[in-house]
Amino acid sequence: MASLLEDEIMTLNTEFEWLLKEEVNTIIRQIYNIIIECSRRFPVHIPGIETMVKSEKFQLISSNNSMNDQIKISCTLCGDNIAHADINIRLHKHPQVNHRTIVQNDYQWKLHQILDSANHLVSALNILDTPPLRFNDSIHKFDFKTAEEVVELINNVMVCLQRGRNSLIVPKKRSIEELQNSCNMKSLQPHLPNDLAISFYVQAHKLICAVYHMYKDSSGQKKFDISQAEISIPWLSEALVLFTIGLQHSTAYVTNGGVIKAPADCSELHHEVELGVVIGRKGSSIEENEATDYIGGYVIALDMTARDIQGEAKKRGEPWSLSKGFDTSCPVGNFIPKESIQNPFSANIWCKVNGQERQKGNTSDMIFSIPYLISFISRYFTLETGDLLLTGTPSGVGPVKSGDQIEIGLEGISTATFSVA
Repeated sequence: MASLLEDEIMTLNTEFEWLLKEEVNTIIRQIYNIIIECSRRFPVHIPGIETMVKSEKFQLISSNNSMNDQIKISCTLCGDNIAHADINIRLHKHPQVNHRTIVQNDYQWKLHQILDSANHLVSALNILDTPPLRFNDSIHKFDFKTAEEVVELINNVMVCLQRGRNSLIVPKKRSIEELQNSCNMKSLQPHLPNDLAISFYVQAHKLICAVYHMYKDSSGQKKFDISQAEISIPWLSEALVLFTIGLQHSTAYVTNGGVIKAPADCSELHHEVELGVVIGRKGSSIEENEATDYIGGYVIALDMTARDIQGEAKKRGEPWSLSKGFDTSCPVGNFIPKESIQNPFSANIWCKVNGQERQKGNTSDMIFSIPYLISFISRYFTLETGDLLLTGTPSGVGPVKSGDQIEIGLEGISTATFSVA
């Protein structure tokens, strides 16, 4: 009995060491790759990593303003700087109805929320690149000894990601006096009247310009009206999605190159290749004709299914959760910005097992369209930024076994490969 107990303890210790040295490091590498991909969209210099930051022109359009008030802004955004902006304002209550001012190249408008978010990403990378915990350079892995060390590292990284995401979602509050006295306001040419103030800020995926008109009502009380113009910035939407994926890095997900593990009591594991839709902004009760506005991007994905467990659940009239939501059940490829797919509603997807084609189909053949799925699901569940919707699989689903290599692809755009443990 004592010998058996010693053997069991030795086996548990071996499994624990493997978990610390292999499994945990795999998850950390996945989080690291997500942070790197997110950082490419920010004004952050990372040696050996190509940045996606570029100068882009946008037209901000009035929103929720009085019919008689109008704001038109043509601006150039580069990273965390508004390099130039031509601002035209029409306020029917103001003694001087029309105003025009310019943000000049010599006095660019700094968007501190983007800068703060970028700094939090850098902090997360610093934790992973130069950790206070043991790091074995020869094998390029963390040499964890205890679970507490893992928890400490992951918690520190998650705090950075949460702060980075919040920096983009929650604008900093500033008083009217602070806005009026800011360097940005004073650098506008020509200067605006003293009863007007302007603020550029980020809220989620939008760049917003707010114009404040201060005045006194009939009783002499100070008041102000707010007019706004806004534009959705695609790369901000992508960054928010990546932040959320990093924060919600659950056990169901496996990233490109990872390992798929069947549940212990599963004897029939099946592959189902699907186009995954990544939600770009929060929404509920979404109209079908507006559904594409809520898409942040796409992934090619597998909906791995424990078919025998699913079959038993069907017989008993039970949910399919165990057969669809087990650990490593949702392998996904790299994030694809929505602009990278010319027509996601008519795209070829495929799946190969050990080099042999098993599935091939077109998204136009889906029973339910992507906009319909988003609209239908959002009637019952609020969709959050970063949520992943799988949209259906073509014919050819079938079994895989230990040692098999699964390759999936969105034709001409993205591929991903996984192995079955």
